[in-house]
Amino acid sequence: MVMRYQMAGLLFASFVMLTSQALAQNSHDWRNCHRLDMQSAEPGAARGDACDQYWVGYMYATGTGLHQDFTEAVRWFRLAAGQGNARAEYWLGSMYEDGDGVQQDWAEAVRWYRLAAEQGYDEAQYKLGELYLLGAGVPQDDTESVRWYRLAAEQGHHLASTMLD
Repeated sequence: MVMRYQMAGLLFASFVMLTSQALAQNSHDWRNCHRLDMQSAEPGAARGDACDQYWVGYMYATGTGLHQDFTEAVRWFRLAAGQGNARAEYWLGSMYEDGDGVQQDWAEAVRWYRLAAEQGYDEAQYKLGELYLLGAGVPQDDTESVRWYRLAAEQGHHLASTMLD
């Protein structure tokens, strides 16, 4: 009987360890970032969780559940982007494009969009397609525009598909 409890304890400890490792790895994977409110995101953000940092930045950027604060949004997006969170990189690109919370800077906008796009984030790929089409922040280049639109469309991005039609 004691042996059965020891075995159960070892199995549970192994499960907890593997689950903790999986959660730690997923905290940097932007595809698995899902939070709904500041109360659930803020503790993880303070501990350095990239997903939670992204969500806190998003809530400040959009004014979701709190007062909109672009400067605070940029701060949290930088923390998440520093860990490779593609959504945060995309939002930093948007902030630099629009001059929200930072001085408007096309080169920085393109840099952040590109980092997110190279990770496969379809919104960033679409945005780069748009920028190359318009020559905004980059030299106008129809070939590059089509390349980025195609990458986004391959992931099901509806507007990118429309641009290719």
